[in-house]
Amino acid sequence: MIPPLFIFFIVMGSIYFGLATPTESAAFGAGGALILVGLNRQNIAKWVRRSYIAAGLSALVLLLLRLT
Repeated sequence: MIPPLFIFFIVMGSIYFGLATPTESAAFGAGGALILVGLNRQNIAKWVRRSYIAAGLSALVLLLLRLT
């Protein structure tokens, strides 16, 4: 229950404090969700898990580069 709440507070906090637009915050939340899926799913193949984690990390890196 804590990881989804963490993503929620990060997304809402970035909007509230003016760090990102709602669209950028949604992308941040989607990247975080992909990482959580890759970390929490035990019954999927390793390459699928790694793909989810890689996609989530790349989305977060691209967003952070956009914000700087």
